[in-house]
Amino acid sequence: MRLSTKTTERWAPDWENNLQLCLEDRVYVTIKYPDMEEKDSLRTIESKYVTLKDREKEEARETREMIMSIDYDVAYILEHFVIKIENLEDEVDGKIVNLTTGPMLRKSRNKKMDGLIDKIVAKIDSDDVTEDEEKNSGPPSTS
Repeated sequence: MRLSTKTTERWAPDWENNLQLCLEDRVYVTIKYPDMEEKDSLRTIESKYVTLKDREKEEARETREMIMSIDYDVAYILEHFVIKIENLEDEVDGKIVNLTTGPMLRKSRNKKMDGLIDKIVAKIDSDDVTEDEEKNSGPPSTS
């Protein structure tokens, strides 16, 4: 069995009607996917147990639930895993600024960029990077 994966990808995010634009006007982001070691540095996962009281019932019954939170190091992700951004302009005080890198995107004051940053972080952290899960499509071996 041969497994293959992509290390980089030029991608048009589904953000702010980007996919409805003609191909040459779309925003494209070229990203590098992290290897397994790098992936550990993308995020911090914290879990804790909390006690919840059941307010709907008269009896004071408590339940414990685990709450997990994931904090991403967005600055690190944008700096190390965004190779290039194409066709993204930001108007700042009447001047047009071409945002071509992850750090430039991060420094934007335009709140609409937050949605793009969220899409980029989710794409880079996703596990959906395999091109073909299995090259050999024949029946499984019986030996």
